[in-house]
Amino acid sequence: MLSYFNALPFEKEELLSEKDNFRNIIEKVFNNSVQALKEAQSIVDTKIISKAAKWIFHANRIVIFGVGCTAIVSQDIEHKLLRIGIHSHTYSDNHLIVMVASQLKKR
Repeated sequence: MLSYFNALPFEKEELLSEKDNFRNIIEKVFNNSVQALKEAQSIVDTKIISKAAKWIFHANRIVIFGVGCTAIVSQDIEHKLLRIGIHSHTYSDNHLIVMVASQLKKR
């Protein structure tokens, strides 16, 4: 995996230093964020994204599971879907996830 990321045609992550002033810190943080987005964009499979979008659009019920740090990500997805008029619900408790998942159907 490391060799894959080293082979990408993007700039390397800029590490923060104690000698950095506030301007440098801001630049490095923003540059690293842009870099992460470029790397993610380079590996996106449009066929898979299109398929997922169709499933979401045609779903009777959308349930999003996230545990630990991904709970925040799942809440963000729920929020983004709601902004475009798609109702969903996020679960982050392990016991609720098992109960809800056991009741899901194909659509």
